[in-house]
Amino acid sequence: MNDDQIRQLVRVKCAEDRSSASIAIAPGMPVEDVTEALLGALLAERGLADESIDHEAVADLVSAYAADSTSAHERVVASGVPPQHGLDARLTLEDRFQSTSLRASDGAMQAGSDADRGPKGAIDHYSRTAFVVIHEGEVLGRIEPPTQGVDGQDIYGRVLAAKPGKRLPITIDASVEVTEPDHRLVARNSGVLEHTAITLRVNPTLEIREWIDFSTGNIDFPGDVDIRRGIKDCFAVRVGRDLHAGEFIEAANISVGRDAFLLRGMAGREKGTLRVARDLDARYLDGVIAEVGRDCVVKGEINNTHLRVGRALDSPKARVVGSTVVVGERAEVGQVAGETGIPASLHVTGRTLDGTFHKHAQTLLPQLRAELEDAKRELDAIRSVTGRIAATRLAELQTLVAMRAARLDQALRAVRSLVEQAQQGPAPTLTIQRLLFTSASLQVGPFRFRPRNHLKGPLTICAPSDGSEPWFEDLLSQRRRPLAEVGALDTDTSWVSAATLDALIRSAA
Repeated sequence: MNDDQIRQLVRVKCAEDRSSASIAIAPGMPVEDVTEALLGALLAERGLADESIDHEAVADLVSAYAADSTSAHERVVASGVPPQHGLDARLTLEDRFQSTSLRASDGAMQAGSDADRGPKGAIDHYSRTAFVVIHEGEVLGRIEPPTQGVDGQDIYGRVLAAKPGKRLPITIDASVEVTEPDHRLVARNSGVLEHTAITLRVNPTLEIREWIDFSTGNIDFPGDVDIRRGIKDCFAVRVGRDLHAGEFIEAANISVGRDAFLLRGMAGREKGTLRVARDLDARYLDGVIAEVGRDCVVKGEINNTHLRVGRALDSPKARVVGSTVVVGERAEVGQVAGETGIPASLHVTGRTLDGTFHKHAQTLLPQLRAELEDAKRELDAIRSVTGRIAATRLAELQTLVAMRAARLDQALRAVRSLVEQAQQGPAPTLTIQRLLFTSASLQVGPFRFRPRNHLKGPLTICAPSDGSEPWFEDLLSQRRRPLAEVGALDTDTSWVSAATLDALIRSAA
C-alpha cells in the first residue's frame, strides 16, 4: 500500500487551537501495517512535538484496530499544556466591614451588642449605630496581588502565553496604607470607611444627610461630623474634631473636640448639654447647659441658658435673658436681662484669683516657712555638739533643711506663676451694644454691679488689672465714669487680687 492510500485510511486531525491531535483509522487498512512506528511517523510528519504525544494512547489505538479492523477507530494521541492564566488582584475586607461602606448594608442598624443593652437586657435603641467607624492603625483587610500565570505549550512545542492577572481597579488614597510584604490595608487616620467599585478610603468626615434620630442612633466619631439636618431629643453626639449642623438641635447631649457650628442653634429645654473644646458659632441658645473652651459667637438670643466661655463671648446682637453667663476675659452682647423684669446674670471673671486658692496658700506658705525655720534652729543648735551621734543627727538635719527649703521654694514659684498670669492678663471688660436692664446682675472681675436705671448702649464696663475701681464708658460720647455712679457696686470676697497674693509671697519668702 502506497503512501497516498495510507494517508487516506489513517488521518491525523489537529485541533484549530493547537491543543490536541487525534488519529482516525478507517476500515481497509491492513492490520499488519498499523504499527506504532507508522502512527509516530505520521505525527512527526505533521510536526507534533514528541513531548506532546501520548504513546500509550497510540499503542491503545493500534491494539484496538488489531482487535477489530472492520470498524473505524479514533483516539486523541497528543495534547498540549494549557496556560494557567494569572489571577486578578482581589480586595478582602475584615468581616465587620463586609458589605459596608458608609452605612450598614441597606441602611439597616447594626445589631445591638451587649453594650447596647439596658440593665434588663433590652436593647437601647439610642445607643445603636448605623455607622462603621474606623480608628487610626486599624486593619481593614488585605489585597491579594495579581499573579503572572504560567505559560503553556501547544502540540507543536510552541509556547502558549499566559495572561497576567489584572491590577485592582480601585484607587486607594492616602488615608489607607498598604503594608509590605503582607499587603495589609491599615487606616492612616480615623474616620468612616468608604468602599465603592472605584475607591477605598477612610473619610475623616462623617456626612449625615438627614436627622440624628433612631435611623442613625447615637454618634461617637473621632473626626469631623457634618449633619445636613439636626439632632433629635435625647440622642448623644460625640465628635473628635469639628461639628456642623444645618438644622436646629433639640434636647440632645453634644460633645465636640474642636469647633462647633450650629447654623440654626439649639433648643435644649433645660435638659440638653453642649460642650465645645474650642470655639462655638450658633444662631441661638435656648434652655442649654453649655461650656465653650475658647470663644463663643451667638447671633440671636441666649435664653434660659447656663453658659460658660473660656475666653471671649463675641455676640454684639445677642439678647441675654433668663440666663447665667460666665466669660473668661471679655464679652460683647446686645442686651442683658428683659424689660419686664426678666433677670440675667453675666460675669466676666478676668484672671482674678479664686479666694479658695488664696486661703489654701495663706495656710500653706506660713506653715512651710515655720517648718523650715524649726529645722534651721535645730541645725544651728547641734553644730556646737560633738560626738558620733551628733554627727549623724547633723547630717540628717542638713538633709531635712534642704528638703524643706525646696518645698517652700516650689510652693512660692507656683503662687508667683499664678500672680504673674493674673497681672499680665487683659483687664476683664463687658461691652453692651443696646440695653442693660435693672434686672441684670453683672460681675466684672471681683466687682459685682446692679444698675440703678436702665442703661442705653453702646457702653463698656472694665475692671482694671491693677485692682483700682471699675469704670464704664459711653462709647458714643467716649465719656468715662466710675461704675459706682450708676448703680450698686460691691466686691466679691471669694475673689482676691494679685496684689494680695503678692504680699503673701513676700511675707513667706
